[in-house]
Amino acid sequence: MLALLPAGECVLQCNKGAGETCDGGHFSGRAQGKPKRAPEKPWPPAAAIRTELLKNLSDELIAPGIRAKWMAAVESGEVERRMIASRAKYPLPTEQSSVEERICMHVAFYRENFAGFNVLTDERFSGFVAACTEVYPSLSREHRKQLEKLLADGVLHTKLYEVYEPWPEKTPESCSGGLPNKIFRDLMDEVGIDAGPYNKLGVRPLEERTVKISEIRDAFTRGEVVRFNAAKILPSWLFGININKLKEMHADIADKIPVNQGIFYGYYLRCHQAISELTTKMPSWGGPHSDLVQLASRTLIPWLLDGQCGDFPSLTEVAEWEKKFHKEVFLWPYTSDVPQANWDEFYSYRAKNQTIPSSEINLRRLPNIAKHLNFAQDLGIEDEVLHRHEFLWLGSTPGGHHYDPNDNILMQLTGIIDVIVFNSNCSGLLDGPDGLITLLDDGILPWATKDMAAGKVRVPWFHLRLHPGEGVAIPSGSVHRIISRDTARIGLNAFFEPRFRQMEWPGAPGNIFVRNDKDVLATRSLWVKSLGRLWDTRRLSLGFHTVRMEVI
Repeated sequence: MLALLPAGECVLQCNKGAGETCDGGHFSGRAQGKPKRAPEKPWPPAAAIRTELLKNLSDELIAPGIRAKWMAAVESGEVERRMIASRAKYPLPTEQSSVEERICMHVAFYRENFAGFNVLTDERFSGFVAACTEVYPSLSREHRKQLEKLLADGVLHTKLYEVYEPWPEKTPESCSGGLPNKIFRDLMDEVGIDAGPYNKLGVRPLEERTVKISEIRDAFTRGEVVRFNAAKILPSWLFGININKLKEMHADIADKIPVNQGIFYGYYLRCHQAISELTTKMPSWGGPHSDLVQLASRTLIPWLLDGQCGDFPSLTEVAEWEKKFHKEVFLWPYTSDVPQANWDEFYSYRAKNQTIPSSEINLRRLPNIAKHLNFAQDLGIEDEVLHRHEFLWLGSTPGGHHYDPNDNILMQLTGIIDVIVFNSNCSGLLDGPDGLITLLDDGILPWATKDMAAGKVRVPWFHLRLHPGEGVAIPSGSVHRIISRDTARIGLNAFFEPRFRQMEWPGAPGNIFVRNDKDVLATRSLWVKSLGRLWDTRRLSLGFHTVRMEVI
């Protein structure tokens, strides 16, 4: 296997031209002065070695139920044909490959969180490396120096997964930010009879502040959840929009726009497992250039996608389903545990395509909406933001408590949702073996009042009900849960990806970019920037935050 070389002096220089920037801006030109390739190592490996490697792939990546099919593909010559075809598509690294190319081959395997993964087919992998080398000269000198040192020290492959410092130590009193609890009358006005469980237990959610758009950034710097008027930054025609209208606005591409849903990429565990595990196993397999990784991306993953994975439904398909959606709401509980009977009812309609679970479309796939929006500019943070991850959210869901790495604004377009959310500085009180983050169907009230004196809770939280035109700012690291009873609901959110070493707010110690390993932040920033370039120039996607959220 090819050993990594120390970083030398062959780093591409940023030849700054019209419309190009070198220090953290978006690079619009192509890399210059790429060195000529040296002769490559023989590949594929010799037949005897290859047989053993393919068996290892079967044992380590392939679900037991389809191993016989994989071995049949090996024995029939199908895998051999895939190797030959792939080999002609893109070259292997050599000992004279540029520093940036070797860095980019590693960064293609960046895994944002335990649920994140990359779809590493030969086409996507090689496209990513090309896009990454194109943006690499636009990185700041500090950023490049940090990445090149990691490569030279032989530890870059260990900096591709997020590593957090401990959550800030807080008490229920200190993490509330001094905010009062809602009075029962106001809670009744907002959520109606759903205020009853609160009254029965004698507890109340916190009273969130409503702020101007220009004040949202300040809330992020404190890790504070705030409400805002989304109508100030959204076109009025978005309110009340439905799926068929989305299809009409993108009639020429609607059948190619995936509506991502479910818990497994490609709908089946047999597909998802191998794709996810390849991202995880790369470091222990000797790096991205190793024979096992090359065989997996050139043969196994394409084989799975061609025959063992399903496709997400298209916008065209879901628009057709919408005509027969179940009109009644699903009575997911807002504050109590989710009964199995609720799931049974939901799946009875799901089987007939009369409802859909929580589903997402990356807004970059909906250009006729995206072109009207610039949330970073609206919030006054454009100089601090590298990329906006924007999604439309569709369908009915009881939600699940989780946190996201980015500062985030969530806005309602159609239907109503309830949001259970905590200030980011409270998140450490929700983690651990008995923490709410680790539980799936558990409601906030049973968990928060367990073993507590009457009227006391383990951690304070907010409960907001959002109607069309209303929004909530959710800081990085804030635990939250979104409950949507209505299949027809449509929401929109924007995660703000910081420029390298930006938006690390000292006043928000629960912020993920404050807590994350700084070397990991260096690889993350290049990963995100390269994924944007990959989509802009090649219309390929590779990285996923979760099964439903592609990063493009």
